[in-house]
Formats: sequence, structure tokens, C-alpha cells
Amino acid sequence: MNILNTDIQSTEDFNLIGYLSSEEYKSYLDIEVPFFQYQDFFAQGLKVTLNNKSSNRDSRLVINKTIYKNSNLGSFLLGSKRNENILSINAKLNSLIRGGDEFNLNFNIEKLNKSKNIFYLTESSIFFNNENWKLKESENEPIIFDYAYNSIEVSDFKISSGVSEVEIKGFYKGSDDFDVILDIKNTNMNQLFKQNENFKTNGLFNSSWEIKRTPKDNSIKGYINSPEVSINKVLVGEFNLNIAGNTLLNSYSIDWGLIKNNNKTFSGIGNFIFDKTSSKLDLDISFSKFDISFSSPLGKNSISNIHGILDGDLNIWGDFNNLQNTGLINLNKASFSVPYLNVDYALSNNTQLNFYNKVLEFSPTKIIDNISETNANFQAKFSHSNFIDWNMDLFVDSRGILLLNKKETSDALFYGKGFLSGDISMVGPIKNLKLKVNGLTAPGTSIKIPWKNTQEISDISFIKFIDKNTKIKTNKSIDFEPLINEISGLEMFFELDINNDASVEIVVDQSSGSYLSGTGYGSC
Repeated sequence: MNILNTDIQSTEDFNLIGYLSSEEYKSYLDIEVPFFQYQDFFAQGLKVTLNNKSSNRDSRLVINKTIYKNSNLGSFLLGSKRNENILSINAKLNSLIRGGDEFNLNFNIEKLNKSKNIFYLTESSIFFNNENWKLKESENEPIIFDYAYNSIEVSDFKISSGVSEVEIKGFYKGSDDFDVILDIKNTNMNQLFKQNENFKTNGLFNSSWEIKRTPKDNSIKGYINSPEVSINKVLVGEFNLNIAGNTLLNSYSIDWGLIKNNNKTFSGIGNFIFDKTSSKLDLDISFSKFDISFSSPLGKNSISNIHGILDGDLNIWGDFNNLQNTGLINLNKASFSVPYLNVDYALSNNTQLNFYNKVLEFSPTKIIDNISETNANFQAKFSHSNFIDWNMDLFVDSRGILLLNKKETSDALFYGKGFLSGDISMVGPIKNLKLKVNGLTAPGTSIKIPWKNTQEISDISFIKFIDKNTKIKTNKSIDFEPLINEISGLEMFFELDINNDASVEIVVDQSSGSYLSGTGYGSC
């Protein structure tokens, strides 16, 4: 196969069987290729059949397994038959995995003259995002393609799934002469777009778009309206987006917003200028009682139950490769949980988020644990490069905040409560943070370590009994390794003093309640 094209990678030979003749109805050709790769496309079990021996000149391309960029697309078939002046084509993709995307497309091509063909769409189907879309011959007009002028005319192309419908009509005669209309009716967002696991949208919407470029009119206008949109199963309200502009100047106006309970919770109004070398944006964003609880899944397993209400204004402006931000937003009713530590925190109301240059800064505020009602001073600063590469500078000053509240479970290595007096900082790029803890245990700290049944305790040399009134000083340090493999790129530094405010208990026999406990001084 490398002989045909040097970009094709194949280590296996291919089989070619056939007979070529200038006489009609005598030629045929069969090609079999076990495996080949072309750039990001892989094909296994490829077979091409060209049969001019029959009157309909049946031809087929079959691929048993197709893979594109590590995605298993399935088996593919492309077949054609000729009936006088009409060529019938069938293209079919069958997924090899349950619920995978598939299609079965059928159309006829009739040649009107040397340069013009008509495409007649017949009964076809597309299975995408677990939705079955149907293309009905009775609802579609022929598509006319003119090779001489490279033009295409679509009178009416329609595809539907239940009450959902997508319709396209218009013409294209070149990059300076086209008019295309797209209408979408009663369609759910997750029918057309692949969903992000951390950002799942749901809600029916209607949309209409028309884009023109002619000697007299160079315009684009369109809208999207959804009466009720949910993100991650949280209702965010009615969504509206309107865009209008000039396709020749590539200048567009944007007006979008969210309305919930008759209150416009979010709006974005501005302009966008597209240029191949330097596109520009100027967008004014306003928040009014905007609920951010839909963002909880973004925290994955590290942070959950994210809540908060935003009020304020923000402006995003500048070159697309160097966006700036200015604004001031108030954050109220803010809270979040850390499942691994089983703690739940809230921020003081009217916490201010200050946007300037490329920085998001939290004004000094209080972070409060909702379990024991302890608190600490909190401030943070996040900087970014075009809203992509983020850096963090976070500082917490604690005088006894709850940091650990693990419950007893059958597989727990330890459990109990831990309170800290001291400083916590997290600095550096988000992908490579440095966590520093400098402080001492605060009153209420009590850690229990269960002794597993599989362990023997005949050797108790590791336990040292001392007078409880004796103070022990030690400079011995212990290196802590990260306990959670998922937190890659996180360096942790601990300077923690343990005092008599903390108690450690080794549970020897849970059934009888036997345990060893103690307090003391130390550092790690």
C-alpha cells in the first residue's frame, strides 16, 4: 500500500484480483487490504469491489473496523448501483459499541447535463447522541449541484426526530455570493451536542439563522431561545441569544441573557470583530442574583456542593489572544464541601471578587466551617493567561478552624476531628501547586487509629510510656507523602506542632472497646 501513497502506513500485503477489458460488462476488480493507517485514520479489513459485469455496475467499499483518533467508529459500507441515468448510493456506518453513533444514508444522483447533477434524498436515518433522526423523501426537495460554477442550491432539506426538526435552505455560488438559512425547532441541546460529563445541559430550544453575502447584502442574524434550561440538573432559567452583524466587515453584535423568576440573572452585551490574525472582543457582563450551584460537578471528587449568588458587573475586552478583564462582583451565600475530609465551609456574605488586568482577587473575608462553626481569615488571588493557564495565590490564617472530620468506616485508616491554629497557603500554577501548612493542633483535635484484625500486637516496643506531666521536645521531622494519587503536581510542606490539645487513640479491639490513648508534644 505504501507504493500507492507514501503517507499510507501498512506492513501487510494487499490482494488484487480482477479483469480489465474495453468491452462492456466484462471488467471487474476486487481489492483486499488487511490493515492500513493514513494519518489519524485506521482501517481493518478493507475490501473494494468494482463490478462492471452486471448491468447496474454494482460497486462496494467495505471496512470491517474503522478507527479515527482512538475512537472506534464501527464498520463502514459505501455502495452504488446504476440504473440508466440514475446512480443510487448507500453509505452506512454501524457502531460496534452499544449506543454508538450510526447512520444509513441513501440518495440518487441524476445527471441533467455535462455540468449539472440533481441529488434526490431518499429514506435515511442518523443515530447520534442516543437520538434517532429520520430523513423522509416526501419532506425534502432535490439538491442541485453545478460543477461548472461550483454552485449548490438547496430548496428544502429537513431532518427530524419526534417533534424536533432541523431545516436548511439556500444557495452557494462562491465565497462572495451565498444565502443560507438554518431553522431548528423543538430540539434539546443534548440532541445536537456531545455533553461534557461536568457540564450537562438540558432544555428544548428554537433557533433561526440566516447568513448572506451578496453584492447588495452582507449580513448575519440569528437567535436561540430556550424557555427552560438546566445545567447539571439545576434550573438556570430562560436562555436568549441574539447575534447580528456584517459578514463582509466581520463585525458582530452579541446580546445574550438568562431570566429566572422574572429576574434577568445574567446578561452579556458587546461586540466581536473577527480577523484571521487578530480577533477582538468587548463584552459587558452583568450578574443579578445569579446562582452558581450548577458548577458543583466541576470540582469532581475534590470539591462538591458548590453554592453561591453573584451580583455585579464584569467587562471582558481586548485581543482574543490577550483578553483582559475589569469588574467587581459580590458573592453571597457561598459554600462548598470537601468530601475526602468530610468538611463543609462557607464564606462571609458580601465577599468581593475584584477583576483587574488578568487577575481575579478575593477581598479579605472569613471562611467558616458549618459543622463546628470555627473560622479563619481567607484571601486569594488568581491570575490567568487568556483565561487558560491559571495561577493561584491563596492564604488562610486560622485560629482553630476544623480541617478534618472523618467518620468511622470499615476501611478507614484513621478517623476523628482535627483543628488547626496557623497558616495555610497554596501558591503556583494550578497544575503544579505548592501547599504549605504551618501551625499547631488546636483544642478539640482527636484522632482515632483502628488496629486491623490482621495485625499482631505481641510486639509493643513501638509504644513508649511516659509521665503525663513530662514535656517532650523533639526536632525530629517526618516526611509526608501525598496520600491521594489523583492530586498529581501538588507539593505539600508541613510544619505542624502537636500539643496537649490533641489526643490520639489506637483502637485495639472495637468489639470490646479496648483502646490506647495519649497526648503529648511533638512536631512533624
